[in-house]
Order: sequence, then structure tokens, then C-alpha cells
Amino acid sequence: METINIGENLRIFIEKNFKNLTEFCKVFGMSVQSLHKYLTNQRKPGAEILAKLSRLGCDINWLLTNQSSSQNQKTELKYISIEDAEKITVPPILSYPILGTIPAGMAEIVDYERFEYFDFDFNPQTHGMLKIDEEFGFSMMPLVGPGDICIISFYDKPKNGDWVAARWDETKGALKELAVDDEDPSKVILLSYNQTMRPIVKDINKVKLWKVPVIIRTANKR
Repeated sequence: METINIGENLRIFIEKNFKNLTEFCKVFGMSVQSLHKYLTNQRKPGAEILAKLSRLGCDINWLLTNQSSSQNQKTELKYISIEDAEKITVPPILSYPILGTIPAGMAEIVDYERFEYFDFDFNPQTHGMLKIDEEFGFSMMPLVGPGDICIISFYDKPKNGDWVAARWDETKGALKELAVDDEDPSKVILLSYNQTMRPIVKDINKVKLWKVPVIIRTANKR
């Protein structure tokens, strides 16, 4: 029978995706001492730890069983009872009525006789939130300003024209509009709404991009 070493699997994941243990602890929000207990199997990761690892891209099934999720997809389907199925909780899709249209310029508001609906599918396992920096959050004003919240998707691939949360050089990042360089597909261009700010051009392999599907404006005064 194959021996499963969760601590060793966790170490492999960290070494593959982070510069060192210290960087992982900083990103994860854990002390090096606590991490050592998981790496040496003195402590087993619970649901909260596993959820955070999953959001960082760790294959939890592989971590716990040595089998990747793709391997498990080939296994025989197992059926569960109705009673067990009713116990499964799924994050809801919030459906909001669209009351009408409102112009960005000078025009008339149009009220809908029958509502359209916008489905807001927010799952904490697949989405996260970032707060716009209070000191360096002015390049996208007045659309977005300091203190506003942006929701990022961990899995939706950004495309040309999308708003994205970008990260590069380990610690640098920004909320920008994504533009694809048609002449050089190896580059991405990050645009500010404030036209006085110069575009940021980065090698596509040296920048991480997360799609921003929703911006939440706070009550802060502009």
C-alpha cells in the first residue's frame, strides 16, 4: 500500500511555486514555526488550510492522496443517496434585477417593464477580493478610487479589454485595463484610466493576471 506523506507533498508544492518557505508563509499568512509542523506531519491540514491552499493553486486531491484530480476523473462514478445529496451545500448564485438603463452622458433613463436579471456567481473558492490602496489608488479614477473593492476570479482567463489585477516582480502590482499587443503577442499592455499615466508593458510570461469582473464602490468621498 502506498504511503502518503502530506508534509512532503506540501513541501513539493511550495518549492515548485514559491521562492522559499518564507515567501510562502508571507503569502499564506502563517508563521514558519507553524508551517514546520505541517511539513513534518506533526499537524494535519484542516478544511480552512486546505481551502487556502486550493486558492493558491494546490491540487488538494494530490496533496492528500498522491493522485491528481485528472486521475480521479477517470475513476468509476459513485452514486450517493438523496439524503446525502441534500446535505451538500453549494454557494448560491445571487440574481439581481436590472431595473433599467442609465446613461453615462446626457440622455434619458429607460425603465424596464419586465426586469432582466444579472447573475452574480461569487464563490469564495474561485473568487477573492482586493482593496484599492489608500495611497496609490488614483490611476483609475474616477471610475475606481482608494478604498474600493475589486472582485478577482482565480480561473477566468482575462482577454483584451478586461480589467485585471496584475502582479509582477514578486511585490509590484496594479489594477489596470488589459490590452493585447497585436504586433508582439509576447507582451501585454496595462492601461490606466487616467491618461496622464504611461502604459505599463510587460512580458506575458513575467506577469500574473486575474480578471476583475466586479468593482464595488465604497462610500468614501472622491
